Amino acid sequence: LGMTAPPEKDADDTSNTMEVACKNFEIFRFHVRVTSASMTLHTRLVERLESTHQPAPIAFAKEPLTRSEDEDKHRHPWSDLEVAESARMGLTAPSRRHNPTSGGFRVTRVNHTFRLCATYPMLLIVPQHISDSDLKSIAHFRARGRVPAITYRHEATDALVARCAQPLVGLRRRRCASDELYVKFLQQHAVGGLYIIDCRHQVGEQINIFIMMIPVFFGTRWLEHVRSVLVAATTCVDKLVEEKASLLVHCSDGWDRTAQLTALVKVCCDPYFRTVDGFALLVQQEWVSFGHRFDSRCGMKAGHRSGAKKHGYWDDEQSSPVFVQFIDAVWQMTQLAPCSFEFNDA
Repeated sequence: LGMTAPPEKDADDTSNTMEVACKNFEIFRFHVRVTSASMTLHTRLVERLESTHQPAPIAFAKEPLTRSEDEDKHRHPWSDLEVAESARMGLTAPSRRHNPTSGGFRVTRVNHTFRLCATYPMLLIVPQHISDSDLKSIAHFRARGRVPAITYRHEATDALVARCAQPLVGLRRRRCASDELYVKFLQQHAVGGLYIIDCRHQVGEQINIFIMMIPVFFGTRWLEHVRSVLVAATTCVDKLVEEKASLLVHCSDGWDRTAQLTALVKVCCDPYFRTVDGFALLVQQEWVSFGHRFDSRCGMKAGHRSGAKKHGYWDDEQSSPVFVQFIDAVWQMTQLAPCSFEFNDA
């Protein structure tokens, strides 16, 4: 979660500044007058970061991105794990608990070229009777083409968790028949009906205003915001387990607060996601595959990359520690129930 930004010229053009942002939000700035020396310092720091991990973590992977039509040649290994995970939850395999009147599910490849939604995975789990044409219609109705996608099924209650972006209703109160058909399926599938969890208002405002600095930690009300996220997740779990109701979670774009809630719900409801392998898959599914903007949220686009005049770690208005807040929320859970997790903060 820490980052090292490449050296940049100072305003007076007499020295170079390199910024190191640590995972505890401490920020170190190195001012070096010789350009070659600053580049050497940056290279050595990156090498040291890489050498502390054996094997190298995914953050240092240098595999080129591709959107080739040849899926088998360029298929990412995570895709196979995600398909296996959907079968484990009973979404793509026969299950005696499925409500026969609601139909089953299918894995669609409509997004295999990322043309339906550039920030969604290639494979999506959708209701059996929702066609690819329906999904294309829904993509025009949902922000950034982020259609509802089913990511979890609770084994005991058969309730579902789906995620998406906000509907583009507008002043004319637009409607989409395919979208309404999808939502109706979610409503009828579970015994307790459907709750639509809208994260756009209070929680959204809280998360998007962070300018994190250690000296004013308590002034940011960080713990209060973490508590709000945990309370929201607890409410969702109660609806899913106790009321046996399905959940459709969305915020404005569906890649920040939505990811927080869906991931925390899965951690609470399924012990597999409290194992090391399960938690790694959870992060891959809910955060990476569904397009969380790690680069801008972590401040990696600030300064030299965005062309802005400011070069500070938190100067970019898109910077927001959403993922770090999720990690903190999970840490709070490990402190409350340490024996329920296969890992800790060691």
